[in-house]
Amino acid sequence: MWSVRSEVCRLYIGRNLVVAASPGRVLRQGRPEGQPLKETLGAMDLDARGAAVAVLLGCAVSPLVCVEYPPTVRKFKERLLFAGAACARHMVVAPSSLHVEFDPAQPQVAAPMLRDDREAIGVWSRRHSLRLSRVVPAWCCATELASSSAASSLLVQDTDGLTLMVSDAAGKGLRGSSAPCGFGLDPDPLLRRMRVGLGLPTAASVHLRFTPPEEAERKTAWDDCWSVVA
Repeated sequence: MWSVRSEVCRLYIGRNLVVAASPGRVLRQGRPEGQPLKETLGAMDLDARGAAVAVLLGCAVSPLVCVEYPPTVRKFKERLLFAGAACARHMVVAPSSLHVEFDPAQPQVAAPMLRDDREAIGVWSRRHSLRLSRVVPAWCCATELASSSAASSLLVQDTDGLTLMVSDAAGKGLRGSSAPCGFGLDPDPLLRRMRVGLGLPTAASVHLRFTPPEEAERKTAWDDCWSVVA
């Protein structure tokens, strides 16, 4: 559900910034604290009617949430309820306010986002005659980019969030944690707490950073916006 790579237009959504990109054009729109996404998107006209659009969600907008299920909970709908409750606790919102997805092959890792944000993306896409092709968390996209790495852990950073991920001891799944953290802040104290919470050693992780393009850069391929931080 998170794997398509042929889109023409792209949309990045962070807590404080939204960036839309079509061939030859980049729009950046600041998002004041607490502003509904529908208002931010309402000020943006990508002017690419008929094109497909892929949406990348920042780590603070769609965090990685680990879910522990009782042994008796095996059906998809039951797991979705448990995942929704865990995500609601993590984001400090009501479960009914969230849209939650997980990969059935790795149900212990969930990707939530606010239902209002999901609806706002759909409304904006339809209003501008764009075909919504996928909505993917930044941390999930990063796992695709770093799939060839032999590192045991991966740190993902975007404009206002961090996600730390590690493969379990048997190599059969992921564990991780996400937290808000802007580019201008020192991530080390937060990262140390995240490592302790996940039981990780202090060894360095592969660190991938997503930096949305400036309007003058005219980058339209999100892969060009990822960099490895030494």
